Amino acid sequence: MVELLFREWLAVRNINSINDYKGPCSAGEPPYDGTIALLGRAEGGFVLAVHASSNRYWFRRISHLVDVVKEGGKDEISYVVFEGLVWAKPMVYLKRGKAIVRLILVRRHTGGFKPKCVPPLGGSRWWGYGSFYEDMQKMTGLSYPVGEVQLYVLTERGLEVQCEYCMYELQEIILSPCKYAFGGRWLPYSPIGPPVRAPGAGSLTGAELPVIRHRDRYLRVGNWIAWHRVLGVLDDGRWVLIGDDGLYEAVFQPTVNNPLGEFGEVGFVKVLGPYNGDVDEVASPCGAPKLVACNEDTRHLLEPLGHRCEAEGAHVTLVTNTPVALGREVVDWPLTDTCGPLLRLGDVDLFTWD
Repeated sequence: MVELLFREWLAVRNINSINDYKGPCSAGEPPYDGTIALLGRAEGGFVLAVHASSNRYWFRRISHLVDVVKEGGKDEISYVVFEGLVWAKPMVYLKRGKAIVRLILVRRHTGGFKPKCVPPLGGSRWWGYGSFYEDMQKMTGLSYPVGEVQLYVLTERGLEVQCEYCMYELQEIILSPCKYAFGGRWLPYSPIGPPVRAPGAGSLTGAELPVIRHRDRYLRVGNWIAWHRVLGVLDDGRWVLIGDDGLYEAVFQPTVNNPLGEFGEVGFVKVLGPYNGDVDEVASPCGAPKLVACNEDTRHLLEPLGHRCEAEGAHVTLVTNTPVALGREVVDWPLTDTCGPLLRLGDVDLFTWD
């Protein structure tokens, strides 16, 4: 069954561990030091943001990606440094009869990509997970509940701990949070794993919901914050909405000449019907789920936790509390693109959820 499901992506068969694989570096084993974040898909594979350095032992694994070779450094040996986008292919290997998925770093990537699907959890797409200790409260200035590997969700009621260790498996970089949220199972991102569909029951079919742009708040679709209730955008521009009974596809219709140049009602979305496609075909905003814009919707939630929202254009990241200066790309999404501005900042951590 495993071979039938994964045949197209099987690079090697029946090996005992990833150490038996002799090809390019696997994203499942970060090289020496650094961060790897899955951005999305392109050209039948995946696009990763990578910031990594490697000693001589790992050199052969990332030598085809190297920007700079430096002398000295860690342990006084030569090491290599890479920072940028990488196109990766999935590889499946069998370990004690269990299928393990890894992404193999193949080459630099310079084109576009379809952003990955990131769901809301607990009704909110402001979430992150990690361990938080008392000394971290001093370092970060944040007042989060102390605990190990907790899922923190920022809702209208404040910061909540949804569960402990429930996101632990996401350290396997290839697992899809949208398939978990809408299908209840940890499955690989498309196109590796089987599709997960969550079509609505019909309650929103035919509805026309106003799209309202505010000066100091997130974009609204009807009474909903778009960041939470628009799962993302499809290749043809249709929006996928999260209804109370499932997913719906809709078309945005502007009612003004320049929707990004005016405030108030700038258009509406016409709900066509239930969305029957795979959830991983939906492109969510880059920066989700950790990135939160400081505005009227969020200041009263962020500031009691220790986040600072003083500067104009201020954004923060949950758990890590990284300050981020952006324009209106986040609050106006999905009328805007968040990927380009975030990539220009050059911080790989903005694309992770831990």
